[in-house]
Amino acid sequence: MKRIISIILIAVLLSALVSCSQTTESDSEIAEITEALVKKSIILNKIYWGEGIDIIEGGETTSDGKYVIADMSSLSEYEISDINTLKSYTRSVYTENECDSIFKNYLAHSAYTDSFGGYMYTEILNRYISDGEGRIFVYTGLEDLIKDSVVEYDFSSIRVVKRERKTVHVEISVTVKSSGDTQGYADVLPLEIRKENQEYRLNTPTYCVYDKE
Repeated sequence: MKRIISIILIAVLLSALVSCSQTTESDSEIAEITEALVKKSIILNKIYWGEGIDIIEGGETTSDGKYVIADMSSLSEYEISDINTLKSYTRSVYTENECDSIFKNYLAHSAYTDSFGGYMYTEILNRYISDGEGRIFVYTGLEDLIKDSVVEYDFSSIRVVKRERKTVHVEISVTVKSSGDTQGYADVLPLEIRKENQEYRLNTPTYCVYDKE
């Protein structure tokens, strides 16, 4: 009898562990979650890969003159006012791994040296830096990755493609346009959403680069 009870308890525990690690939401619930995350991500597409945060014309600059202070007033509706609130908003949309990559590539300031046919100093200028007060300064010399790309998402088209332990693969139909092509072209955007700390986050970017052949 004890052996039977032990087997039952083990089975119950294994079932509980599996259920905790699996995605249990219905396809319609996953579609709603994906839609909400994509909508929240649109402003981040602009900030990190698009036009960027507006600057204050004639405003304060860094000592080397390469960065200009950001005009955060346009982001007030998202409650983004400094580097800390920008990071917080980003974390509410993307997974920890994605956030680490974004912060490293767009919110840091680093330099390295190399030698090739002589001494060369190369400075990696990230899009944003902040001062000790958390204010954001914008480097205006970078080219937009998604310059001149406009994406329209068809949220009614979201469908679940595959489920894994904590990740759901979905697809959404999009129309990608540009200033020279207002009709655009249809495409399908694959996305991943991943459950972290009982909350879903995007594990892939939602931007598209206009590339009509």
